[in-house]
Amino acid sequence: MILNCPVIANGNLHDKDLADYLLQTKQADLFAIGKAALANPDLVNKLKQNRPLKNFDSRSLYPNPSLFAEEVYLKYRAHNP
Repeated sequence: MILNCPVIANGNLHDKDLADYLLQTKQADLFAIGKAALANPDLVNKLKQNRPLKNFDSRSLYPNPSLFAEEVYLKYRAHNP
């Protein structure tokens, strides 16, 4: 533990080398993985097997709080039936 409480690292931690470095150098105790996990529900298995990861596409999230949410959703559905 770095402080008197666990430190949670976040951001680009789907990079195994970076995650390992942060653990080994005691710069982090835990990892928060958001977008990589949303794009890759099988993230842990892919990392273990050195398989390529899909990129996160924010258009896959709906509802979108944007003023143009319906327009964005309809365009997304038109290209991703």
